[in-house]
Amino acid sequence: MSSTYTKINALSKGLAILNIIGSSPVPIMARDIAEQAGVTYSTAMNNIITLEDAGFIEKQGSGYIGSFKLASMWSNRMSYLKRKKEKVADEIEVLERGGAQ
Repeated sequence: MSSTYTKINALSKGLAILNIIGSSPVPIMARDIAEQAGVTYSTAMNNIITLEDAGFIEKQGSGYIGSFKLASMWSNRMSYLKRKKEKVADEIEVLERGGAQ
């Protein structure tokens, strides 16, 4: 039995909205988010409320900005990549020495 997976359009919209908010250096208003995401204001607000409730964004004044939870995810990814970079650097050093450890 084969299984077919499909893209979830509602999730794609939510992630696009999260990307817009997370990429903004300043709080961004809901109308601007809707315009940039190419969705209705109502769709944007439904996603914003969901993202805020999940702790990924927070309201700042009249706009929204990425939360510390979102920043923590980025920080974890950076830590992983730094460890990976160090491992690769160690492997390159071994190769440059002719493979001897």
